[in-house]
Amino acid sequence: MLFRWNTIGTAFQAKTNIRSFKEFTHFVNVHVVTAGAFMGSTLEEIEFPDVTVIQWNVFRNALLVEATVPATITAIREYSFYCTTLTKLTILATTPPAVTIPPANTTCLFYVPAASVDAYKNASGWSSLASRIYAIP
Repeated sequence: MLFRWNTIGTAFQAKTNIRSFKEFTHFVNVHVVTAGAFMGSTLEEIEFPDVTVIQWNVFRNALLVEATVPATITAIREYSFYCTTLTKLTILATTPPAVTIPPANTTCLFYVPAASVDAYKNASGWSSLASRIYAIP
């Protein structure tokens, strides 16, 4: 079953029975993940398909451990991945997405395409995270 929406609302907010959401790949044409969409959920892992914007507080206070953001991402808003459990955020975009405030907690490691590591480390909004930006293994 495919779902055809342009945004994800807050239907998954504070859900305590979700652990992995690899099924998100079935959501086609979802370009924006709405603010607070998974806030406070027990979701531990997610892979986004063709998302271009992840709004603020999407995973705030969630139990997320790992996330993969697609090459189509252009912006990651404030505190999008601010959950103390997040250890790994993989961003497949070769051009650093726009950020104004670091999108994740202080212990999260960021993995980006090898050819883009320097671009991320020097990009506005990302340079303060340079010591935690690595090439995707």
